[in-house]
Amino acid sequence: MLSRAELRAQLRARRRAHSQADQKQASRYIFTWFEKYLSRPLHIACYWPFDGEVDVRSLAQSSHSKILYLPCLNPYRSGHLYFKAWSAKQRTHLNHFGIPEPYRGCPRQAWRMDIILLPLVGFDAMGNRLGMGGGYYDRSLADLVHRPKRPWLIGVAHDDQEIDTLPAEPWDWPLDAVITGSRWLRIRTHKF
Repeated sequence: MLSRAELRAQLRARRRAHSQADQKQASRYIFTWFEKYLSRPLHIACYWPFDGEVDVRSLAQSSHSKILYLPCLNPYRSGHLYFKAWSAKQRTHLNHFGIPEPYRGCPRQAWRMDIILLPLVGFDAMGNRLGMGGGYYDRSLADLVHRPKRPWLIGVAHDDQEIDTLPAEPWDWPLDAVITGSRWLRIRTHKF
């Protein structure tokens, strides 16, 4: 059995190998799904694609009144994220990983989102997920059990990032669903 680090390296290489056509098809499917099934106003944390991640920024072109947010490194809590409202025309700056973040905006904590789209390196059918290994999402979601509500956690990946069984750690938050370039996999019943 591969370690998490070996599995991460293998799946990241697989993710980066996707063609631009694959990436566009995956983005189009996700956009269409959100347009069809989520029509009410929602606060959705998306992300800026990096290292072959599926691009979800097309949600900014939605005809429905969704407010999109991008994750930002929290300067007051090392290793944590908060989210700032974002639109396609908004000015951004690069964080120390070289990933764009909104330049202005009020920080919003994870529990105040309706949906958080999490970029995945790998996932399994039980909702276990493998990220980049920095633990930013895990630390930012850790206090959800103490909050009055919690967001719907939707992983975003390509189909070939699914594996049979993914070893989970006690601090890993399981996914409620996964959306890929061709399907929607609902894992838990969660109302938002």
